[in-house]
Amino acid sequence: MVEEQLPQLFKDIIITEEQRQNLIKDDFEIALQLSTELNYLFEKGTFDEKRLLCEIVLKRIYVREGTVTKYDLNSPFALIARAKGS
Repeated sequence: MVEEQLPQLFKDIIITEEQRQNLIKDDFEIALQLSTELNYLFEKGTFDEKRLLCEIVLKRIYVREGTVTKYDLNSPFALIARAKGS
């Protein structure tokens, strides 16, 4: 009985993996588009919109004596920044 279910199980696994890859691709494309418009969006945004942009893009900010010394980006923005050479 289990052997009869294996082909369907493999099909289900493949479909699930394809869906996951499509979601990752869609997220990456959205992040890429957003990264090209960050300056404009931040400049025109309200305080809450700016805060939301920071939460989306930034994972952690390191501050010493009132100055940002380092920052970590959320995925996929870190990958995009590395590709751009930032």
